[in-house]
This record gives sequence, structure tokens and C-alpha cells, in this order.
Amino acid sequence: MAFVQDHAQGLPARLVDPQPGESILDLCAAPGGKAGYLAELCAECIITATDRSAERLKLVDFVAKRPGYSHVKTV
Repeated sequence: MAFVQDHAQGLPARLVDPQPGESILDLCAAPGGKAGYLAELCAECIITATDRSAERLKLVDFVAKRPGYSHVKTV
């Protein structure tokens, strides 16, 4: 699976610089690009993604589960 993002869209995940063992909270996570990129950068992190809209949060679930990122949880 591939997502097209410009440099500005990936910048927050790179600035966070996720390290193994860290827990990361992604607020306003929908549609899931940021959470997916964080999951890609660090498979040993726990990423909790949330959004105001439960309907849009389903997109995050899709983005995270399709490539098998089991360390992304949605709330």
C-alpha cells in the first residue's frame, strides 16, 4: 500500500521522531496518514489515534489495519 504525501504532510511524524517503546497520541488523526507514517517509522511504538468524528476515525482504522500495523489503536 502506498500513500502520496508532500513534505509538509510527513513533517509532524518526522519531528516527533518516534523511538522504540514510546507511546504516541495522534489527535485529529483522520484520515490516518500521520498515524500510518508514525507506524511505519517505528514498529515498536504504541500509537493511539483519535478524532472528533467517529465516522472519519474508521478511515484511520482502514489505513492502519490494511498494511498490518497492529500497534495503532483508535479511540
